[in-house]
Amino acid sequence: MAYNKKTWLARLGQGLNKFIFNGGSKVTLESAPDVVTQAGTPLSAENMNDLEDRIDSEFTNVNDAINAIRNLVIKDMGTGYIRFENGFQLCWGKVTFSSSGTTGGEGSKYESYAKAFNVKPRIVATPLDYAGSYFTVGVGAVGTSEFVMSYKNNHSYGADNIEMVYLAVGTWK
Repeated sequence: MAYNKKTWLARLGQGLNKFIFNGGSKVTLESAPDVVTQAGTPLSAENMNDLEDRIDSEFTNVNDAINAIRNLVIKDMGTGYIRFENGFQLCWGKVTFSSSGTTGGEGSKYESYAKAFNVKPRIVATPLDYAGSYFTVGVGAVGTSEFVMSYKNNHSYGADNIEMVYLAVGTWK
């Protein structure tokens, strides 16, 4: 999607604040407010061109991102992972904990990614389904092949199993 940038020009001339009444007499209009509480940003060619430049720049950023997504070619995929030709990798999974059913109950587990990363990935994790209002999820000891997922029971929720899901984002090459 292209953005057609406009160049704004300042109005130039003489007597630009003069107007003619229907009766034919000329009047000069002057700004004479009673009180100015904030001057505001002037409507000028310079300010409008700056706005055009910023809009154009953001359109370029969005188009670059769209093109990068279009150019993602899947190199390999399987249960819990996708690897792209450009080195980008996604891994996901589910970790199940046994709940103690008591307030303050907690636990942690090492979880291995379906495929290793070449550098530490970024991870987002959350409880699955309705358990989110009862549990706090933590991620730590992040490495290239595994990480630690932990939970804390903030309520006396007595489920036998607590399921947490994660998504790890990073690179494989």
